[in-house]
Amino acid sequence: MGGDWGGTQVNNSFQGLLTKLLGAPIISKFKEEKFFDYLEMMSDFEIQKQFISLDNDDEVMLKVPESLINMFREETKEELSDVIEQSPMRGQLEWTSGRLIVQPDLFSTFFSVSIDNVLSKLKEMFEENCSRDVSTLLVVGGFSESPVLKRAIKRSFRDKSIIIPEHPSLAILQGAVIYGHNPMTVKTRICKYTYGFMAVKTIEHQDSQVPRNRTILGGECESGVFDKLVEIGQPVEVGRYQVEKTYTKVSPSQTSMILLMYTSTSKEPRYVTEDHCSLLGDLVLTLPPGSDEVVVSTMFSDTFLTVKAAGKRSKHEVTAKFDFLT
Repeated sequence: MGGDWGGTQVNNSFQGLLTKLLGAPIISKFKEEKFFDYLEMMSDFEIQKQFISLDNDDEVMLKVPESLINMFREETKEELSDVIEQSPMRGQLEWTSGRLIVQPDLFSTFFSVSIDNVLSKLKEMFEENCSRDVSTLLVVGGFSESPVLKRAIKRSFRDKSIIIPEHPSLAILQGAVIYGHNPMTVKTRICKYTYGFMAVKTIEHQDSQVPRNRTILGGECESGVFDKLVEIGQPVEVGRYQVEKTYTKVSPSQTSMILLMYTSTSKEPRYVTEDHCSLLGDLVLTLPPGSDEVVVSTMFSDTFLTVKAAGKRSKHEVTAKFDFLT
């Protein structure tokens, strides 16, 4: 789906708790001077995160390295237990025997931001035309092992069939290996951006919204128009040329045509100069005498978008490849 909403967000919430208790300077110093202890602490949290269900009232015990506590004591001359007693988390948090004891209600807040964003994005996707008929959700990735996430998804989408592989962490790797051997296993891709070419278009007489500084050829045409091929979120078939467009040269003396491809994060961009538009690349086609039109076709294949341009009255053609994933 995209978005920074997975297990990393949960880790950030846990680190945010430590920062509130110990202070940002202590945490930064701990990462720099005791990095292996920091990794061990986060590894322990990773295990707890993946297997704690929070279905009961059991407390969650988290390891905190002694080196971190000693550093905190040396820098602040305070005890962590005293800091907890004076904090708003008193009763939800306890420090004893080298472990941080977290009540389930507080531990569940580590997941709140991540799960809320995941569920919101899924609901948004299911409201789009291309996803309304989806009846099955395949949940993969390391965070998919979390019982908290599984329960939240199943409760929110009772009308969907939820499939979670036995080893969801390995599913991504296995899929990448399969795809590496046979890229055509992916039949359809979802456009990450809106794609199109910069074009010059004839101004319709009833259209009074064209800025004067965009008019050319005596006010008959407007320049810098975003001529859309496919839009963000649109499914596209992989492996064949499609979305054919025809462009005509602007003046009779024109001997070549430069096609500038743009991307946009908007579904309906009007001009390529808008803030949400970016130049992706270009291709140049020489126009032989008598050739006035160019036919452009696009093909989405593996990780690239291939563009082919050919003169309508000639056999001359050029192709260019653009990164489809970035």
